[in-house]
Parts: sequence; C-alpha cells; structure tokens
Amino acid sequence: MREAALPRFGWTAQEFADKLAPLVRSIDPAQLGSRLSPERVLFFDAAYDDCVPRTAREALWNATGRPARVSVLSTHAGSFLAMTFLGGKHIRHRIIDFFGQALQ
Repeated sequence: MREAALPRFGWTAQEFADKLAPLVRSIDPAQLGSRLSPERVLFFDAAYDDCVPRTAREALWNATGRPARVSVLSTHAGSFLAMTFLGGKHIRHRIIDFFGQALQ
C-alpha cells in the first residue's frame, strides 16, 4: 500500500508514516500486546511473505509476548491458500489442535 501511496500523493516514507500514525495508534500492537496472554495466542506468518516485511512480523510477534508460532513455508498469498481447501486446510488443522490444547 505504501509503495502505491507515496508517488500518488507525493509523500516521502516519513510523511506517509506521520499521516498514518494518528489513524493506527489505537490498534498499535506495541500498545495492545501487553494485554494479551501469549499462552492463548497462536501466531501465523508466511516465511517468504512478499507483503508484510520480516521486521514487522518479528516486531508483532515480540509485542504479543512471543506466542506459539506457525510459519507457513510460502508467500503471503500461499499462506492464505493454506487456510482453504486448495491448500489442504493446513492452517485450519493447526488452529483446531491449538484450541484443543489451550482449552483443556
């Protein structure tokens, strides 16, 4: 999104961040992460994500207390497919297993 917005509005990366900051402050994971119990969170990411940078994924995982993590060995789109019948519903099975353990 940022790469499309910068040339469209003539902003620098810093101007983009400054414009967005007040809009996303209320959902900032660095602020909300301390309210979560990491034992009750299952974190999914795509190991070869071409949409969400690794640094952002790591920062979110750390901010949420380093919960259990499943890194799907695919791109962003591939990890989405892993949730569907096209990808064998691999993520669905991991979620079911997690709930089975977490709710005992």
